[in-house]
Amino acid sequence: MLYSIKTVEREIIRIIRGIIQVRAVYDYPIVDIGRLLPAVSIVYDGFIVKSIRADYDRAVDYSWTITVYLSAEGKNMDNVWGNVKDLVLLMLIAFKENKSLNDTCISSILESGEPIIKVTEPGSIINFVGHTFRLKGTL
Repeated sequence: MLYSIKTVEREIIRIIRGIIQVRAVYDYPIVDIGRLLPAVSIVYDGFIVKSIRADYDRAVDYSWTITVYLSAEGKNMDNVWGNVKDLVLLMLIAFKENKSLNDTCISSILESGEPIIKVTEPGSIINFVGHTFRLKGTL
């Protein structure tokens, strides 16, 4: 079966939309997220080729950084931060239960991630919070 980066990215978006109602999706690096939140960015991060057998069969591991952004403006930070932690669990479950991303790749795994907080100016309100997820998929 022939797999493609764009096909995997579309499936990642579909899975995330099953978890959270997304208002904007970006499949390229972004500098300013804007106000359409929740939003998701999926950025292709490269590949590694691995020999898996002596006769030179190869597997290619591709990687993406997925970032989910949630609005924090005018909201109780305790609630917003709780939503981020809930999102992490939901993402881990969704991607663990669908390792082939509906047959768009051989296998995948969320390898790591970290929370993010965006403040426009020191001492000002928090604009958004979110979480990054590093996904590795074998195609």
